[in-house]
Amino acid sequence: EPVPIGAREREQLARSGLRVIAVPIEEVEAVHAALPPRLTWRREWAGQLTHWGELLRGRAINGGRRLVVDGRELIMPAGTPRFIARAWAAPTLAGAALRTELGVQIVEDARRDPARAVFDPAAARTVPEQGRLLHRLTVQADLPPTHALFIVPEDSRADWSALVAASPADADEEESLGSAQAGDPESYEVLSDAGPIDGDVFGPAIDGPQEFGLYMLAGLDRSYQPIKTIFVLIPRVPADYRVLRE
Repeated sequence: EPVPIGAREREQLARSGLRVIAVPIEEVEAVHAALPPRLTWRREWAGQLTHWGELLRGRAINGGRRLVVDGRELIMPAGTPRFIARAWAAPTLAGAALRTELGVQIVEDARRDPARAVFDPAAARTVPEQGRLLHRLTVQADLPPTHALFIVPEDSRADWSALVAASPADADEEESLGSAQAGDPESYEVLSDAGPIDGDVFGPAIDGPQEFGLYMLAGLDRSYQPIKTIFVLIPRVPADYRVLRE
């Protein structure tokens, strides 16, 4: 299904260990049933978010950990990554859609001052002040109410082409991705800026830093069994929506 996100943004997410797929609303439950067992849902209704709000938190990060974002190694601060968003119903040529800005933020431990916030509520930091945003993982899109977005942690080298029949248009689009330029500069220290990280062609592959999405949404449980979190964003808009003019 076509994903209402730009090709460049999708490629940046993929090179960070996050795949995005669109699923028709009526098939969401079927897709959930087809996924591996032991799955549980955690449902949250966010409504229209006119200000940045938290949607989902991932695994905490120790300061100094190296993670791969858009194919580049970055040194991360101590904190917790999370999805944050702003969203509201908006008119489009195809009808009402959920205009959405979705980003990944590191809630930095160094910026927290819970003791001060208890005695002075005005000192509580706003969402943007709680940590830096990973600009290369920021998405802006008009989400139609007909499809849900699944954000899946996945290795950037994993080949999904066998799962779908690619059309000629898809092939042309993939060619254009190779010439995409880097987006906004990150505020984190860059360890490697040579494009997507490839294995050593002259010897055995050496495991390097983990991709951001795999670290954030996948790992091991207390029994050392692999676990994975799949983030599903289901847009809702009013059934009757129109712009009134005087």
